[in-house]
Amino acid sequence: KRTLGSLPDIELVPLFVKRPKDNDPVLRESDIDSDQYDVLLIEDVPAAAFGTENINLITKAVEDGKGIMMIGGFYSFGPGGYENTQLSDVLPIEMSDAERQEVGVQAPLREAFHLTEEQVMVPTEEHAITRIAIGGDVAARWQALPRLLGANRFQGVKADSRILLENPEQQPLLVSGEYGLGRVLAFAGDSTWRWKRRGFEKELLRFWRQAILWLVGRENQLQSDVWINMAQRRYSPGSPVSFTVGAQTTDGEQINDVTWNVTLVRPDQTKETLQLSQQLDDWTGNIDSPGPSGNYYVDVVASQQGRELGKTRADFQIIDQQPERTNTQADPQQLSQMAEMTSAHGGRLVMPGDAVDLIDEINDRAEQTEVELDVKWQLGGDATSAWSFLVVFCVVLSLEWILRKKWGFV
Repeated sequence: KRTLGSLPDIELVPLFVKRPKDNDPVLRESDIDSDQYDVLLIEDVPAAAFGTENINLITKAVEDGKGIMMIGGFYSFGPGGYENTQLSDVLPIEMSDAERQEVGVQAPLREAFHLTEEQVMVPTEEHAITRIAIGGDVAARWQALPRLLGANRFQGVKADSRILLENPEQQPLLVSGEYGLGRVLAFAGDSTWRWKRRGFEKELLRFWRQAILWLVGRENQLQSDVWINMAQRRYSPGSPVSFTVGAQTTDGEQINDVTWNVTLVRPDQTKETLQLSQQLDDWTGNIDSPGPSGNYYVDVVASQQGRELGKTRADFQIIDQQPERTNTQADPQQLSQMAEMTSAHGGRLVMPGDAVDLIDEINDRAEQTEVELDVKWQLGGDATSAWSFLVVFCVVLSLEWILRKKWGFV
């Protein structure tokens, strides 16, 4: 999971599946049928945990074009009870009901249906998934990888499937197939995490990335990451905008001899081709005067020897803090929008030539409008009451002083 989650062009969303209670579905239909996901990965989950309804939804999703990969485990494939489900038609291997593994930590492992020894992986043919080395002997690189800590023992492979990896005894370890419009992989192992610990992180990244790309039909996509970096995303009108672009492999290696096609897209959807200048290993672009306030985009396409490496997009905003000073002219479009927003309360757009008629209309409405005011008397609210209150206050204050002096309090 960490390997897939670290890849820049793949987003992994883990869903932990538990045995359903009271027949509640463990997955929503939107989780399976959503366009948000292109590939479904199933690892060590018994079929009973999904339930028949979810298994059927997964089968339909693959038939409609989603990719699916089942990874080895004590409850994967036949031991997981998938023989009696619709996924038995989807998976590219043969399964038997006799393989079923009893669920529970106390249940004994049925070793006859597992390869319990460490397994060496041998590629059987040239394939996009198994091409884990750029140049050199791919088979030798597979031979150097840490071995799997066991694997599922497949009972057979369907006639229309392809074995991509096997052990020296020709036991299949990775099998590919198709179902409907979708692609399918059955991987008997579950311990490729050992590769990173033994210094084969690049091979680990390539294998899993290429497997996912193959499942979605993009195996011809070159392993590269095109990026654009902007120091900030908000600018004032007239401020220059600068950015840096680059391309690298998923291993972090810089890709040179790149041809760049960079386009500025303005708020009105007009486009301008931008030129780049090279500074060391990076390429820098500048926009001296982008234009008026609004949302802008910089589209970047990188290619090498006529082949597209990848593309990316960055957005930025021109924000005018004082638009009335920058542009003193009236904005008819904005005024029209304001009038439309207040139309329910009488708002409408008036052209300059109709200003005199509008003033006359306002005056006529003022004469016809009567406003009733509920006025309440308040002490000090008028001149008479205010002066009266002041006189009474002064008399009381003087009387209080006279009495205090007469009685010897002061």
